[in-house]
Amino acid sequence: MAIDRVGAVVIATRQGGNVVYERFYGPFSEPEKGELREAMHQATAHQPPDSADEALGQYRSGRIVAVPTGELCFYAVGHGEYNELALSEILNALINIYKQLYRVSTLTDAVLFSKYPQTALALDEVLKEGIVQHLDSDSVARAIACKVSVIQANATSKSHRGKSLRGMFSSVAAATGTASPV
Repeated sequence: MAIDRVGAVVIATRQGGNVVYERFYGPFSEPEKGELREAMHQATAHQPPDSADEALGQYRSGRIVAVPTGELCFYAVGHGEYNELALSEILNALINIYKQLYRVSTLTDAVLFSKYPQTALALDEVLKEGIVQHLDSDSVARAIACKVSVIQANATSKSHRGKSLRGMFSSVAAATGTASPV
């Protein structure tokens, strides 16, 4: 695992420990990923199922932080400057971003699965290759909106092959309810 970065983020259910979403930022082999998941589970194994307290653990020379929320538990492992305090701040920011983005007070696996692309995009905006990018929900929401609009524009342009520029603008304007610029 690289130094001074978050090595992995895992979101799992509190009952059963089923992985809902995970992102690894290092060259982990499948056995190493299994070891890391087990170390994350062990960090919370001693807590009561309804505990809201953060838990700490260790994986090799990295630190693990677990933040329970609702039916889920968010885990992160980090090295170097990404110590327990930094990991806790990242996970709490990610939880708040998801709650604001999905307009829910409690996160569940169903909520994250129903908005799976946004779940992935939000994590990508918070951490890029294991390095913190954005921790405020407004920046993340704006970045996701920009990416979604680019994706939609690309999808729309592929469906307009062979049409004139005026025809594409007219079709897009009609679909979005805006005035055509041409």
